[in-house]
Amino acid sequence: MALAWWWMVLLLLALLGLGYYLYYKFGRSVKPVKRGVPIAHSERLAALPSYAKVIGLYRRYVWALLVVCGLAVVSAILLAARPVNIQLTSPAEKNRDIMLCLDVSGSVTGTDAKLFSKFIELTDTFAGQRIGLTIFDSSPITIFPLTDDYQLVHNQLETGYQAFVNIGTTADGSVDIGHASGAQLQRYNDFIAGTASNDNAGSSLVGDGLASCVMSMGNNGQHRSQSIILATDNQTAGTPIIDTTSAAALAKQKGIRVYAVDPSTSTTYDYEVTDRSQLKAAALSTGGNYYQLNGLSIQDIINSISKQEATFLPTAPQLVKNDTPLPMTIVLSLLVAAMLFITWRLRR
Repeated sequence: MALAWWWMVLLLLALLGLGYYLYYKFGRSVKPVKRGVPIAHSERLAALPSYAKVIGLYRRYVWALLVVCGLAVVSAILLAARPVNIQLTSPAEKNRDIMLCLDVSGSVTGTDAKLFSKFIELTDTFAGQRIGLTIFDSSPITIFPLTDDYQLVHNQLETGYQAFVNIGTTADGSVDIGHASGAQLQRYNDFIAGTASNDNAGSSLVGDGLASCVMSMGNNGQHRSQSIILATDNQTAGTPIIDTTSAAALAKQKGIRVYAVDPSTSTTYDYEVTDRSQLKAAALSTGGNYYQLNGLSIQDIINSISKQEATFLPTAPQLVKNDTPLPMTIVLSLLVAAMLFITWRLRR
């Protein structure tokens, strides 16, 4: 047992010492008040064996009372000093890594606000997982890497939602900013900055985006459970460096499961290649699953991810202090009870 507030012992002892000093200096000078009536020939009474027995018993009770009072004072001081049990522990926690991978191309822009809303709903149910966010069009960028700072995650996802909330998709698959204010448009442009390359590489290069999300998971030396939630309609315009199927194979090689969320947007445009069956097959090949945004149950994704065996990871050793007032409280209670009993016996 240790004392969290050890200084309380010194403080209370100092107060007791001060009280004794004041009594010794000033209290002894006060003349005691004489009480009682003198009795003639009291020495004969004191010589009686029964009287000597009573006086002896009385003195033993008085000494017992002094000892019990002293122990009660010591117990009270120790209890005031907050007894604790100190242990050095290395707790282990379940850990999963989840990368949110979001297509921000024109054909998906109209549903990205809803996707961000779903992401917020999803991450607000997590505890202990590391979460990251990567967005992509012709080029992928990382909004935030894997982190367990849930306040940062929530704030960044809310920023993403606000950036897309009034942005839509036109009939030809381009971004519709007709309902966006100047401030709204600025938030949108700031958020997607870096996702559109200047070399006419194309748009919605899903394979490149997924491959970037896979690589963003890092080296999984601790064999954590890792998942990617990929939100895209798989409408590719242009030639990616790596196609969706190959990117899924890379994820499978690294033991990462892909959960595809299809916004189910409008029909294919002339310059695009739409293959939802490919997206579904790619996700299923990794051990993940395929969902459509309309009617998507966040609980379905949570249940699927939870089925994966999470790794118990040891954390840094921590010094843990647990308050243990019960033993000293019991001792003090017994001493107080003993004081009351002895006082009762002295009054008889």
